[in-house]
Amino acid sequence: FGGTKLGKSGLIQAYKSATQDVLANVTVIEKVKCVTLMINFQYKGMNEVMAVVQQYALKILDQRYEDKCSITCQFPESEVSSIKKILKGHAGTLRIEELPGG
Repeated sequence: FGGTKLGKSGLIQAYKSATQDVLANVTVIEKVKCVTLMINFQYKGMNEVMAVVQQYALKILDQRYEDKCSITCQFPESEVSSIKKILKGHAGTLRIEELPGG
């Protein structure tokens, strides 16, 4: 119908204008690929682990504080190696497990 009323060039111009309007008014949402880690550590290492969690603003998904503690947290994939390295250096005996579905 549009091709008949507007003609080919009119239809092209209409689509071009509609596309420009959409692109001018669209909100871009940036998605960052994240990783989920479970950090298991002794209670005595909690201060060091929590300092890293706060320093890097890790999103805590779950936490358990007993004799053996664990924190499940999520953060950008680009920071995995540096956070693992810092945690291992700070908290002594801990175990870090990467969980699926980051």
